[in-house]
Amino acid sequence: MKECSYTALEAEPKSTQRKRPEGLERILVAAESLFAKQGYEAVTIKAIAKNSGQSQANVIYHFKSKKELYINVLRQARERLVSNATPPDIDSKEFSLGEYISAFAKDHLDMLTKDEKAVRLLYREILGYGIIEGKELAAKVLGHDLGCFVQAMEGSRGSMRKGVSPAAAAFLILGINAMFVHAGNVVRHMPGGQFASGHDKFQKEVINILLNGMLETIDD
Repeated sequence: MKECSYTALEAEPKSTQRKRPEGLERILVAAESLFAKQGYEAVTIKAIAKNSGQSQANVIYHFKSKKELYINVLRQARERLVSNATPPDIDSKEFSLGEYISAFAKDHLDMLTKDEKAVRLLYREILGYGIIEGKELAAKVLGHDLGCFVQAMEGSRGSMRKGVSPAAAAFLILGINAMFVHAGNVVRHMPGGQFASGHDKFQKEVINILLNGMLETIDD
């Protein structure tokens, strides 16, 4: 199976490939903080320059537009999230497909809970409240992560029920994790919401339903 890692993405702009100059790092840090708090539309290049201690000319030197800077901020947020991830090896013989799905889903949920600012930025775009079109967001920021999960599931397709789409299954699992991060603290207080009282309990309950279904098997 070909190499598939969280960190693989299409080539980044030259300004982010080499070791970042201090001024560039300050620009990215200031921009992320402002975008996370205020949203894309409310933030100006002037404000980013002021908060980073750099000139507007230096900001524009590194990024030709506010949108280009914003995309790089999103990529930085995503990279910071996955830097703490330890996904299971997709080529490992130690995992059955069910065990791999459980391990990947748990790792993904743990990753999402470690950096609230990064998650807020990324999911604002995913939920359609930002300015990046879906195709561009997938190509430049997020698409590879879902692709890795799908690739692993397709590689073990013999273990999946006929007619199940690996991509749909992967999307369902990652989407449920995102929902837990954003609404788990509310759901756990609702009637029957004990399943969301903690990460491990939530994962156990949800993965059991996804892998085993929720309807009794009726023998002929």
